[in-house]
Amino acid sequence: LGPQTVTALNSAGTGGSVDKLLDNMERLRWLPRDLGKRYVFVNQPAFEATVVKDGKPEWTTRVIVGKPNTQTSVFHDEMEMVVFNPSWGVPPSIIANEYLPKLRNDPGYLDRLGFKVVNQQGKVVPSRSVSWWEYGSKVPYGIQQPPGTKNALGDVKFLFPNAHNIYMHDTPKQGLFNNILRFESSGCVRVQNVRDLGTWLLKDTPGWDRRAIEASIRTDR
Repeated sequence: LGPQTVTALNSAGTGGSVDKLLDNMERLRWLPRDLGKRYVFVNQPAFEATVVKDGKPEWTTRVIVGKPNTQTSVFHDEMEMVVFNPSWGVPPSIIANEYLPKLRNDPGYLDRLGFKVVNQQGKVVPSRSVSWWEYGSKVPYGIQQPPGTKNALGDVKFLFPNAHNIYMHDTPKQGLFNNILRFESSGCVRVQNVRDLGTWLLKDTPGWDRRAIEASIRTDR
């Protein structure tokens, strides 16, 4: 024990430490008592995701979580689906807050990016044909980014349908994983090594080994 450790232990009973203890006890209450034999745990403060089996960690990777103003919600759910080569349906909040200001000045912005703009009847229309300056927080159009190397979701996404519209996915911006503080997303959890995670999740599913995962990604479907 060094002097700094002794000092930290001796000050553990101060008011600030008690508040931290109470906060973390409250966070524990949000989780189920039994997470199951196999689960993925996202530790937001550590910017890590760990896969656990029978109470023992099997594999850990870096993640990116939500920004302070678009935080990743704390909840638990059952993962139901793995999607290879996903398209990205841009959430309404991102359309209104991030894309709309750009589209007001440059209506053809999404056309050049290769995004699809879909009206309420499900018809694809050119971005430049929409009067974007007429809309505020509610935009009556959907925006989709097709699969590809520039897709915001990368090669794989992991779905666990929930009220927060949060899921885990790949990202083309791999350089962000080198940052120490990794709150860069709009709420979803970006995973550094998605193919490894997919291999672990599907290893008990017949026909879905690492080779099959790689082959599925190469099909671009």
